[in-house]
Amino acid sequence: SDKLTQLFALSPVIDAFFDNTMVMAEDIDVKNNRLAILAALVNKAKTVAAFNLLNTK
Repeated sequence: SDKLTQLFALSPVIDAFFDNTMVMAEDIDVKNNRLAILAALVNKAKTVAAFNLLNTK
């Protein structure tokens, strides 16, 4: 679907975020902001597919 294509297009940005960002920063405001970004991403991904149903084993 178009939503799935758009989600996959974010892959380089998501990879860069995890490669260059300490999510669990010592500054609580920074940490909470970064966790909120990830929560928003998860919520967006959930509108595309039920990724939790994928067998990853």
